[in-house]
Amino acid sequence: MSMAHVPILTLGTAVAVLFLVRADEPRYSVADGTELVRNYKSSTKLDSGPCVLSVNGKPIPTEEAPDLRLSVIDEQTLELTDAIETVAAGRPTKFVRSFGDLENDGSETLHIVGPDGKVVDKASERERRSPFADKAVRFTWDPKEESYAQAWVGEGADDKLLEKLTADVDWLGLLPGKAVEKGDSWKLEPKLFVNLRMPAGDLHWEEEGKEPDPVAESINAQYSENMAGEGKATWEGRREVDGKELGVISIAAELTTHGEGATASGEERAMEIDLEYEGEVLWDLAAGHIAAFTFDGKVRALMSIERKAPLPTGEGLVRQEFDLRGTSKHELKVASAK
Repeated sequence: MSMAHVPILTLGTAVAVLFLVRADEPRYSVADGTELVRNYKSSTKLDSGPCVLSVNGKPIPTEEAPDLRLSVIDEQTLELTDAIETVAAGRPTKFVRSFGDLENDGSETLHIVGPDGKVVDKASERERRSPFADKAVRFTWDPKEESYAQAWVGEGADDKLLEKLTADVDWLGLLPGKAVEKGDSWKLEPKLFVNLRMPAGDLHWEEEGKEPDPVAESINAQYSENMAGEGKATWEGRREVDGKELGVISIAAELTTHGEGATASGEERAMEIDLEYEGEVLWDLAAGHIAAFTFDGKVRALMSIERKAPLPTGEGLVRQEFDLRGTSKHELKVASAK
């Protein structure tokens, strides 16, 4: 081959080609001894149309049924600090999680619309707190069991509370497990998105002066177990944020879940939920952990309540159905103390 047929690359051309084919591999590679401070915030707001009322399976005509509408607000803030002791095989293997402020506030408002159009609101506000607040838990990875053992550090509480904690708050299931270039996409497991509503697992929220609702707890557990649908992640390249070069992953998901349960009195409750999420995750490529995320969601929740009630013609099955629709927003910010 003569020199006339050998391609000659100048330094500038070679650098340009290098950047065109540049690949990144986001992975968990936190240094031992790192302390990560995580702040979560989420908000969900839903409103229903008129309640659909039926008796023994027959809908009550709109003009004969009371005009009831429901609004639900749920807000959650969490502060978690993870002191990472050791890391191996792309995961923290020993760390202590300190729980700071944990708040879950909200309200349910029943709007009663009279024949004259006048609205009377019956609001029920709640403030729920977690027994994990101001406590610490040690997580230790067991490679044989492929799970974490948990134990209180210092003064703790009932060990049963530890059973449904989520150790992974770095969204390790989000990672592609290989090098990716801008525009590359990969599928995500639907259950990964449970972390948006329950980012640290079951924190056993309690309302002062009230016993836990076993039906609500059961439906919450089914919310996690029954999550299904499709999720997709796309590598969008790098972005400089506050002097750091972060990897950018866009997320899209369409999900469904459901749950049901019955009270001691025989009242049956059920929830069917459709979720659409669009979000963005920032990954600290140098430090090897998630740096932030924002998710916006569209929510539809079909809530039904069935119970037997006395009627003029005898006992009947009364069903109330609320079709709730609205939005949710979830945010995470992570800071490293090392």
